[in-house]
Amino acid sequence: MRRPAAIFDVDGTLLERGSAERHFLARALRARQVSPLHVLGGSLAALAAWSAGQSGIYAASKRYLRGLECAPLEALGVHCVHEDVRPYLRRDLVRELEEHRARGWAIVLLTGTLDFLGMEIARLVGADHVASARLERRDGRFTGRVLPPYPHGAGKVEALLALAAACELDLASSHAYANHGSDVAHLERVGHPHAVAPDRRLRRVAGARGWSVHEDARRNARPRGARPGG
Repeated sequence: MRRPAAIFDVDGTLLERGSAERHFLARALRARQVSPLHVLGGSLAALAAWSAGQSGIYAASKRYLRGLECAPLEALGVHCVHEDVRPYLRRDLVRELEEHRARGWAIVLLTGTLDFLGMEIARLVGADHVASARLERRDGRFTGRVLPPYPHGAGKVEALLALAAACELDLASSHAYANHGSDVAHLERVGHPHAVAPDRRLRRVAGARGWSVHEDARRNARPRGARPGG
């Protein structure tokens, strides 16, 4: 029997301020485990990709990590999640997550953040499954590449469908929470989409389709629309 799920985006949704990767990068720079030259190289590659109209390639590139040892950065990521990310988790969405879990639903994180950050956030909130940016590793070092699918836009749909098939999730009965217009494609794959402090595009789509809208969670506002389990 397939199990319903509660599927949460992280950056801008479950996490109300900044992004997990930005918090991590700031900590890594302070700890001198990532140098400004690495960041500059990654930024130049991103600019070149953007100029060529390859925004997807830019998003999936983690070139600033290329050649760096995995273990020290992964250990730093654990501290980052508990010290830098945890204080900015949206309290109202954490309550929603806990309500879904109490009903026996699978808790899923669907995020483009670095895999070691995604896994630690999943442990922190008690998620059953996580799909995140899977970093390529060789001989204990990062290559700077992300293995497909990268969970952004259409890649989120691909990752979600693969996860649903592998874990026998019932998407028609599931809830999904996200904040960005690029998330429309995977939100429309579930029975109960939720727009969380949505950007202009997602707000427009949610209004047209009657999706549940959660306003700025920092105000601890209750969502409009179906409650968990509906």
